[in-house]
Amino acid sequence: SDALTRIDSTTLQILTDLKKTMGESARIGVSNNMVVLALDNTLLFGDNDKSFALQDNASTYLGAIAEILKRYPDTKLSVESHANALNFEKGAPADNLELSALRAVAIGRKMSASLGVKEDRVMAIGKGVEGLNIETTTRLAIRPNYEAFFKTLKDNVKN
Repeated sequence: SDALTRIDSTTLQILTDLKKTMGESARIGVSNNMVVLALDNTLLFGDNDKSFALQDNASTYLGAIAEILKRYPDTKLSVESHANALNFEKGAPADNLELSALRAVAIGRKMSASLGVKEDRVMAIGKGVEGLNIETTTRLAIRPNYEAFFKTLKDNVKN
């Protein structure tokens, strides 16, 4: 019970911190005990629908998220990217699924390589055109460390 209360409190604190950092107009909510932020891909990857190279201004958004993750070291980040580009040329990603996976990985690498978030705290997921109604969005979900919660629960059941 105490562990669940801590998870709920942490989720609420993260939500509050993220809203203060990103502004009230940011698309932020809570879903399944995760704080979810949706960012338009144009903010992260620019106007080129086929790009998976992060724009310079993406560091502003990702840096703010990294700072929050550092304040809550028992959390993890899921990066779920979508893409809806068409007619890929030779040398480009093969399709929307590959493009979205490359975008998610680019964000994960940025978070771990230059923003100080440990790599084992970040999961990158490419969704292609599946999942969201707006396929040109990247969804970042900060979630409690459920593995630690279930370990605590298992240890308490043994006793």
